[in-house]
Formats: sequence, structure tokens, C-alpha cells
Amino acid sequence: MNVINQMTDLLDDMAMAFYHSLVIEKPKISYLTCLSKTLNSFYDEDILEDEKLLEEDLEIINKSYEEISNITINEEEMRKALLLLEIKAYKHSNLSLDNITPDGVGIIFTFLIDLQKNIKFNNMLDITVGSGNLSMVISNYSQQDFNLIGIENDEDLCEYLVIKANFLEKNFDIRLQDCLLYNFNNIDCIVGDLPSYEYINEGYSSPLYDAGVREFQYLAIERHMFTGHDDTMAYYLVNNDFFTLKDNEIFKKEFSKFAYFKAIIVLPPNFSQGLPKMILVVAKRSENMNKKVETNIFTMPNYHETDKWQNTLRNIKAYLEE
Repeated sequence: MNVINQMTDLLDDMAMAFYHSLVIEKPKISYLTCLSKTLNSFYDEDILEDEKLLEEDLEIINKSYEEISNITINEEEMRKALLLLEIKAYKHSNLSLDNITPDGVGIIFTFLIDLQKNIKFNNMLDITVGSGNLSMVISNYSQQDFNLIGIENDEDLCEYLVIKANFLEKNFDIRLQDCLLYNFNNIDCIVGDLPSYEYINEGYSSPLYDAGVREFQYLAIERHMFTGHDDTMAYYLVNNDFFTLKDNEIFKKEFSKFAYFKAIIVLPPNFSQGLPKMILVVAKRSENMNKKVETNIFTMPNYHETDKWQNTLRNIKAYLEE
């Protein structure tokens, strides 16, 4: 059996054992919570006793421990195993699978980030970290070596991601907060898989929000135009209808004062569960920069069209390395 599938099955058996025991007194407990407890149990031996699990479930868990101890698996294989369990967790909690950034998209992010040769990376900020798949794919495949910082406003996902990072022995600083409420200074690279929804916060204020703009994608990009330093680049995954949404003209007018789209990479339709996606490469304007700047648009072919795919990547590389 494939080592990834084997690890997935064993961890799933453990999570379901937790669920079987805990759902009796907590009918609304989620699979995600049980997955968190499963991973945490590898470091906190008291959790099995504290949770007062049924004997039959303890037996399943202990048997899984024994089998896992005999498996040799690397960090990237373990990440892939956990990804399969996260998909199950999202389904159980009725969360959109489109909120989990696919591995293929993460690889393209990595390719784009590694073209930025003029900066030595120290810190990468993921402003919508979710289950952490985008950040962890970049971390595992990038030639850069940086600390990861993630922002998430869902408490259960935050708890899971802290435990997941510990389980994978990954240096990941997780912040439970609204990503629109703070800027960060010491950031060299920003990433985000930006959902599209109406952001409502009576206490929030920004030029766009005060002008009536409520589209989260626009507000998130506006806020983090001021994160990092002058050379900080941002890479955002957005829906293909990004430039046709309500108030897009207001957004573009405010955005163009401080930043510009250096490139737009349109992804193949089969790269996402829902609406087609594209990656926006955002750079900050310098004080002496002309208001009119060039934005190149690249359309990625189907991944199976190997020659066209590689040729498009070469064109993107040549352009971004100019």
C-alpha cells in the first residue's frame, strides 16, 4: 500500500475512534476537532485518559500507534496524508473544498516566489491561511528558507493548524485574528487564497470601506498594500471575475495609488472546485514610478499539454526576471 494512503487510513481510524467516543456527550463535535486530538495525542499522552474514551476505541488508537511507529514517511508525504483528512474534515463541517488551496496551485505560487531573486526571504505571511496547505506546499518546495506566519479567524482551524505545524515540526506562527485589522512590518512575501464575500464590520475603516466597498478580496489587497517593505511582493489567488465585481472601479483607482499588478496568471478551469481562478502578482509603486505600468497576462494551458505548459512558464520567468 502507498505510504501516504496507509498513513491516511491509520490516522483516520484514530480520528474516528475519538469521534465515536466523544460524540456521545458532544453530538455536535466535528471531525476536525477529532483530527486535532488525534495529532495532539502523539505529544500529549494524557489526552487519551482525559477524554475518557471507550475501551474499544482505545484499542483502535493503540493499535494504530503501533502500526504508525513502523512506517517511514517524510514531511511532504505526511502533508499529503493530512490533506486527504482535511478534505474529509471540511466536508463534515460543510466548509467549501474550494477553501483548500490545491497542491498544483501551491507549486505555481512557489515558482513565482522563487523568481524574486533580489530579496533574501525571512518571513512569509499568509493572510488567509485556512488549513495551511498553500503555505506548507510553498515551504516544502521553495528554494527560499523563511519563517511562516499565518492569519486565520476561525478558531477551530487555528487550533488544528497549530497542532498540525507541531506534528510536522514546522516553524509556523499562527495568529487567530481578522486579517483586515493589522499590518505587519517585517514581511518579505505575502500570499493569500482570497475568498469572495461581503465583509461587514461596523468598527472597520479604510478608504475603500468608507467609500462603500464591501468585497473582501478588494479590502484584503488594500489593507496589505502597506504590509512589509518597499520590495515586498504579494501573490493572491482570486476568482476570475475579480475585475468585474461591484465597485471594481473604486478599487482600481485606490489600488493604483500605491501598487500595481505586475502579472496576472490565469489558471486552467480544472485547477479549482468552483469558479476558475487566477493569480495576481502585486508589486508596490515607488515614489518616482510612472502611473502607467505594464501588466502582462499569462494563460496557463491544460497541465497535460506539457510543451505549452513549459513554454508558458518560461515566458513568465523571462518576464518576471527582467
